[in-house]
Amino acid sequence: MELENPKINYSICIFCIALALGILSSSTFQRLGKTFFSLILTIQRGLLFKIMLMYQFALVGNMETGGVWWGLAIGGLVGYLVSYISTKFYLRRLNKVYDKPA
Repeated sequence: MELENPKINYSICIFCIALALGILSSSTFQRLGKTFFSLILTIQRGLLFKIMLMYQFALVGNMETGGVWWGLAIGGLVGYLVSYISTKFYLRRLNKVYDKPA
């Protein structure tokens, strides 16, 4: 059984990696008791970036079904990067609070 477009498989691999890393960032905030911020990160990753890029690639970019898959992968990756950067900034700020000399 041949696939119609084997390049779509690459986008799914990118999506799986980005999904796992995004979940790690969100679960960090959940563990620290910042559940609302975790929810905001999950919503921006799932709704804002993925849907926006899927629409852009599929309809505006005329990529059709392949555009949906690439939009899903790249949207997940962009959402993960935003989650990672915000997690890194929050943890740095948290370390400054706890590393102050007594």
